[in-house]
Amino acid sequence: MTNSARRSGVSATVTGLTVLVFPLGVGSAGPAGGWLAHCYGARRVPVFGACLTAVRLLLLARLGDGWSPPDVAWQPSPVWA
Repeated sequence: MTNSARRSGVSATVTGLTVLVFPLGVGSAGPAGGWLAHCYGARRVPVFGACLTAVRLLLLARLGDGWSPPDVAWQPSPVWA
């Protein structure tokens, strides 16, 4: 069991599945991001995405110690929605 799993009181499986959400979202957003970059410009889309990611990470940092796996899992969702 990982140290973070022990501290949070959830199993290693739940921790792994929670962390897996972000790469799945990034992988599924790739084609959409490519299409948007083609339509709106190769500079605007990544800058917007970086700003959106920064906002979502700041919101994730505000969770503090009282987080649950669903709290973490939904945080990146607007980045790849």
